[in-house]
Amino acid sequence: MVELERRIQKAEYPSNWMYLVALVSVCVLLVGLFTGSLLSFLDAVIIAVIGFIVMSRVGVSMAKPVDSSWLPAMVAVGYLAKIIASLGRYLVLFEFYGGGGDAIGYQGSGVQFAPLWRSFQVPPGMDIGTGFVNGLTGLIYVPFIPSMLGGFFIFATIAFIGQLLMYAAFRRTVRPRRLKWYAMAIFFIPAITYWPSSIGKESLMFLGIGLAAYGASLFLNRGGIKPLVFMAAGLGFAGAIRPHVSALIIGSLAVTLVFAGGRNSLGMSPWLRWAAVLAVGAASFFLVTFALKEFNIDLSGDVGTEVDEFIGTVEDNTSKGGSEVDGGAVTGIQDIPGAALRVLFRPLPYEAHNAAAMASALESALILIVLLWRSPRIIKNLRYIRRDPYILMCLVMTIGFIIMFSPFLNLGLLARERSQILPFLAALIIQLGWDFPDKRAETDGGETTGQSVLPISYAP
Repeated sequence: MVELERRIQKAEYPSNWMYLVALVSVCVLLVGLFTGSLLSFLDAVIIAVIGFIVMSRVGVSMAKPVDSSWLPAMVAVGYLAKIIASLGRYLVLFEFYGGGGDAIGYQGSGVQFAPLWRSFQVPPGMDIGTGFVNGLTGLIYVPFIPSMLGGFFIFATIAFIGQLLMYAAFRRTVRPRRLKWYAMAIFFIPAITYWPSSIGKESLMFLGIGLAAYGASLFLNRGGIKPLVFMAAGLGFAGAIRPHVSALIIGSLAVTLVFAGGRNSLGMSPWLRWAAVLAVGAASFFLVTFALKEFNIDLSGDVGTEVDEFIGTVEDNTSKGGSEVDGGAVTGIQDIPGAALRVLFRPLPYEAHNAAAMASALESALILIVLLWRSPRIIKNLRYIRRDPYILMCLVMTIGFIIMFSPFLNLGLLARERSQILPFLAALIIQLGWDFPDKRAETDGGETTGQSVLPISYAP
């Protein structure tokens, strides 16, 4: 315990990282200098520095005996990577492409709606999706209306909190060696770092998904009321932006509760487990129904025909723009391999025709290579997956995501959307892809690192 306190005290003020903060600050100021907007970028520097200090402290507070020697530094560097990615995304959108995309609309709405929130008025048009994000941006801007780059940094910080929650969810289910690998994945995979780092839905979705994942991990580990609060907050938040993704999460939890192992792996009595199955099933039905209504699918008519027409519309609308590919929605198990390749890994390097596509292709190719390399061990260890409910949930979510997004035939759009599922795919690969000794998860400092009985190894 004394050693743990010494490590945490040593990590509390990571002076080495202050040099990196200074580097980011100088980069932001140079951007402002060369774009003629120096004063408008000063607030972004302040936001980045404050965010770094806060997240460094959060990294220290999150540290457990199992990861105290490296997590504070990993969180600090991970946040810096997030800010750098946010700066890069800003430059790509505004300096290279000369546009700004949806971020301009959200920023304008935030500036417009912030005074309404300050006078305790709810902005008009806060519907599901874009309307909700417009109003929420105004709420975020109540204390201070930042510049466009400052807004990017605020939203990047929100997404980073979601990444921290996903790490905390994974930490409850694995042994120490796997944690460092997963932390490196969740903080530094380029798609996770880059796409949810600007003003928009992706950054907010990461917070919602992170809350729901953390609550699900707690609930699968030990049951109780507290996890339900996290899940409800995450599902409600994500559902207000993309109800279909929220429906995927709760549906995956329902499947996990049905097929996971017995009492020891779920930390709850059988009657409580089946009560949870019924409650989660009802919530799943509600969210799926709500999502269908949001997509203007008439539930009073022939739902199958309505869904087929909707899928056809999605395929037509996404098979344009220069990044379109052949394919279609999953209609049977035989379609899943091709859909998985398209949704999770394409474009491949030979399909990339510009620098941005090549960067995405190289990342996807590397993940695919690791998956294929470890696939024999992953397939072998799948027999244990029912004993590890959270990893089972990750598997169900990944398959569900592939099916849900299989009608999307634009590789550029898929590259952005898949950032939402990569944390769960990484959990599968890291947890199942290596040899394990057959023994239960350890306890450390009085707290269990997880209920997993997957045969997890300490070998590198």
